[in-house]
Amino acid sequence: MKVNYWLSGLIGLLLFLLSSRGSSAGENLIRVQPAYQEAVLEQQQAIHGLNLTYTNLTNEILNLELIPVDIKQVDPNGRVFLHEAGTYHPTYGLSAYITLDADIVTIAPQAEATVEILINNSVDLSPGGHYAAIVARQKLQNTTLVGQQYVLPAVSSLILVRKTGGEQFNLSLQSIDWPDRTFVFDIPEKIEVVFNNQGNVHVIPRGLLTITDVFERTIYRGVLNESSYYIYPQSMRKIAVSISKLRWGWPIMFYELTAEGRENISNTLTLQHQQFVYISPIVWIMLPVGGLALIMIHRHRLQRKQNHA
Repeated sequence: MKVNYWLSGLIGLLLFLLSSRGSSAGENLIRVQPAYQEAVLEQQQAIHGLNLTYTNLTNEILNLELIPVDIKQVDPNGRVFLHEAGTYHPTYGLSAYITLDADIVTIAPQAEATVEILINNSVDLSPGGHYAAIVARQKLQNTTLVGQQYVLPAVSSLILVRKTGGEQFNLSLQSIDWPDRTFVFDIPEKIEVVFNNQGNVHVIPRGLLTITDVFERTIYRGVLNESSYYIYPQSMRKIAVSISKLRWGWPIMFYELTAEGRENISNTLTLQHQQFVYISPIVWIMLPVGGLALIMIHRHRLQRKQNHA
């Protein structure tokens, strides 16, 4: 359905975090469940059906218009941009292949309505990942506002589709936010890693970040992507890893930092290693104390020699 004023109602929805699993500018008026859905579309499958349930949290009748839009990840922090149907590059677009059983839904006060979504497996829908959001916006009731700028309450639900028969998995560790030097004097509580997804389908990176000593003991450990963030195709994603100390380590020691990553579907392994010398802050406290102790011992010996003379 072509709506010539829908962009004005989506100004507040254009940018949002994937970590929130959706957008809910009108969450105090409308609730949508689920906030996101994944679907696997087999190559020979004609259609795939999904459902969305909208809840009217107000005490008035609510009319919603439903608009499929394409989405694209726009930065390494995971934000995505909503595109009007037909304006996004078709390689990863999905809105053109979505059919709704209703474009406008009327919901009674404090009631629910379920909408069926059909994903059409057209021959020109390429294997790999395809992405869209179903934006549900309160329909304009006051006709005197036509032609004026206005913002209407809206919520969105994400749809992530993987069509089989030609998926390409190419996840790599782009970088680790770690000092590029030989000597390190502090182990941070968080280390940021950047994943690069050059495949054609969304993935969820998994893995571990470990710091081991020369005796192959794991001294520090962190789990990659505990929040299960997605990385869209041809995109990078920054992920902060919380580091925990597992056991006691020597105040001066050769360490190796290892980041091991795998994506959740093909389980392809990617690794990065970095070696360094760790010097604990306690060493800097011990050095002046030890130096002062040596000076005192030396003076004491000189004093004894003078007394004997």
